[in-house]
Amino acid sequence: MDIWWCPPAITTASWNDPSTGMFTTAMEPLNDVRMNFRVLDVNTAPINGQNDAGSLCLNQITIDRIAIDDLVASSAPYDVSNITASTHVIGSIFGTTSTAGGSASTLYTFSGGDLTIVPNTTGSMLTGAWAVEVVNIDVGDAIVDLGTPSTLPDNWPIQWNDDELLMGTYGITAPNAQSQTTPPDAIMLQWDAPTNELLAGSGTVSTDNTAGMPKFGVSDELVSFLYTHTSTASSILNGDRLRLRMVLLCSGSVNSGGSTTNLGGVTITSQQIAIVPTPAEQ
Repeated sequence: MDIWWCPPAITTASWNDPSTGMFTTAMEPLNDVRMNFRVLDVNTAPINGQNDAGSLCLNQITIDRIAIDDLVASSAPYDVSNITASTHVIGSIFGTTSTAGGSASTLYTFSGGDLTIVPNTTGSMLTGAWAVEVVNIDVGDAIVDLGTPSTLPDNWPIQWNDDELLMGTYGITAPNAQSQTTPPDAIMLQWDAPTNELLAGSGTVSTDNTAGMPKFGVSDELVSFLYTHTSTASSILNGDRLRLRMVLLCSGSVNSGGSTTNLGGVTITSQQIAIVPTPAEQ
């Protein structure tokens, strides 16, 4: 099992500063990461979850480091630089979404090929603006029925092939100065398939004075990787597909710097999923 991981590549993050950032010699004792091995067991027949009578044995872990600049895409099967209501859909877990305001907790706007998502801070909505909120930004139309295979390809736009390294990239910026200083508590990038057989993700949180969050007036990127291993074992038609979604997570319990009220949002300018040959293949 191969896991390719990269924290979202915010090039303007203060931890990248060559003099004062996290990768200087003085900060070496504090900039380590760790990896956890976890097993998730479900019992759902449509995704083969009932076929779980075996066991797992972890007998070796090897970690290699590769510079992200050494990974060059060979093709981009999903590449959208003009984001519109026909390419992306926005949904809320704890609140509601709208383009018109009112009592919706989340407001979004498609304009000039960009998608801007912000909390509703008008009137009485200001007090609870994104205090507890989960906003999903998905490709497609969010109309999904595993029993109707034709509903899957637009929501999971990438064919799931064996042994491919995929690099997902979002173009992102802060839509205003407020969004830079009080952004969402976390921005998560999550990969999945209709069958839930393959899951992966990474994210950035708003601690350390929002060092890893989008900046106002600066075009930046969020990056996440997925190694596909072997394609689906499910017989569901069009189940052999993948997607990358963005999730805006707001809760004071997410991180030590989480805000009670989050007044800022994000602007997404593009989304791409590229196939990247591994160094052994190049």
